[in-house]
Amino acid sequence: MARPGRAHCHVRGRRGHARTAVTSATHCGRRFELRHLRYFLAVAQAGNVTKAAEQCFVAQSALSSQIGRLEAELGSELFLRSTRGMRLTSAGETLRPLASRLLAEAARVEEEMAALRGVVAGRLRLGMIQGPPAHLDIVELVAAFHRLHPGVELQVHTGASADLARDVLDGLLDLAVVALREPSFAATLSVTALIDDPLVAVFSRQAGLTPETAVSVAQLLEHGPFIHYRHGSGLRRSVTAAFERAGVEVEAPFELDQVSDMVRLAMRGVGVTIVPSSVLRLPQFSDETSFTAVPLADAAALHTISAVTPDPPSPAAQAFLHLLLA
Repeated sequence: MARPGRAHCHVRGRRGHARTAVTSATHCGRRFELRHLRYFLAVAQAGNVTKAAEQCFVAQSALSSQIGRLEAELGSELFLRSTRGMRLTSAGETLRPLASRLLAEAARVEEEMAALRGVVAGRLRLGMIQGPPAHLDIVELVAAFHRLHPGVELQVHTGASADLARDVLDGLLDLAVVALREPSFAATLSVTALIDDPLVAVFSRQAGLTPETAVSVAQLLEHGPFIHYRHGSGLRRSVTAAFERAGVEVEAPFELDQVSDMVRLAMRGVGVTIVPSSVLRLPQFSDETSFTAVPLADAAALHTISAVTPDPPSPAAQAFLHLLLA
């Protein structure tokens, strides 16, 4: 997944645009401006000066000059230059998350000052898992937020839960809705549980099971090969945890992205699967009679959806979190 938050190079200046509240940083008598960091991040993502200059609306020669000035000020070469483009040195890799966080803090200054005036302003960079629960309508929430706070610049990205949580930690996202209860690196993040969706086993009707009797994951595997989620998804972690708690090893000849396809395969007797119960309330399955959904005996088998923000969140992230919890 492309890392969000780096393709935008908003260098504010003339023609009525407000300048960033914090415009420069100093260290031991050296000085560089925040726009240099924006240029740096643009080149780091684009991999060459030409594309980065287009994104930043500056001449290529000017951008190259500013990157060179930043390297001189920091006393480190940030890019390895070749005919194939530019890639980060170890110093550049170190600077990348630091630059993102510094720019985020500069934007936070503007947002906090606006909040004091009773205005939610600035930018909200949202990260969303693919295929959130049916009763968490992210599209409607984003639309509602836009109506309430039209002055906030919205950016929305989708990705895997762990990647999105890491992007919040690195200052690349302001809020992420993820399929994680507690990211392993959550000490500096605020994690708010939104939904605990019970996981259920799905069988073909021909398996002869009834929804009144819970099954263990070991019993589940007696009815066919397991249809699993792709690696990296939050759902896969939740399901794998259920097998681990039961001490059962599982081999999965099927690994899919779409939950609906997993249910359809189970309906046709190709295999068995585990899905969040909310999936089966989707219109395409609500009247379906060719499968049986059976609760799992493991009460801890839950698909937890959480909102992850920095601690404390920005005013815009706090406003969106309020909508999520309403």
